[in-house]
Amino acid sequence: MQRLVLGLLVLCGCGEDPGSVGVRWRIGAGSTCEDAGLSTVRISLEESGGETLGPFDASCDVGLSQPFVIKDVDTGDYFVDLSGLDEDDLVRYSGRSDDRVSVQEGKLSSPSTIILSPVQATIQIQWRFTDGLNCASHGVTSVHAEAFLNDRREAEGDADCELEPNIVLSDLGEGTYDVVVTAVSDTGDPVYGFTEHDLELAAGQLAPLIADLESCDDIAGGC
Repeated sequence: MQRLVLGLLVLCGCGEDPGSVGVRWRIGAGSTCEDAGLSTVRISLEESGGETLGPFDASCDVGLSQPFVIKDVDTGDYFVDLSGLDEDDLVRYSGRSDDRVSVQEGKLSSPSTIILSPVQATIQIQWRFTDGLNCASHGVTSVHAEAFLNDRREAEGDADCELEPNIVLSDLGEGTYDVVVTAVSDTGDPVYGFTEHDLELAAGQLAPLIADLESCDDIAGGC
């Protein structure tokens, strides 16, 4: 009878135990969390079917020195996604495991160290005329904007002056930019302009910019 009871316990006790995932990260080539301006790393596990587990938050410093362990993870294959957040909970860095990590029953599984890289920044430009009148009153049909980093043009965009409210220059890296905005007439000639020097962009930042357009005749060197 005792042998029968033990056999039943073995047969009925074969439920699947969850596993664990240990995650380590590095900021670029080895920056500190303080240098990168990060306070938290947010971790998500993406299953093969597209569903996501998490997010799980960890202090940025934790995963630099040792794995941050996520427990009670069902068996399966997962990509590991990381977001590096600053003290305002804005995403400044991101990273993703190179391959899926296979979580096995009752075991700790770890992907290779995940590299956190800066998220691209964006400049959102709106424009207005210093006299308060509209585009048609100034004979302007379109607006052109350019962003320069160390005199190299990194992004540009165009918009209908009346119909579109702004120009968005995206996919910009960290740095100090000069932004040039030009209002163009229906003949294709630049007639109004604006320049913003030394606009500082941080990783992941959305920087709004108001361009106060002035007549090219009033700008030193013209447009």
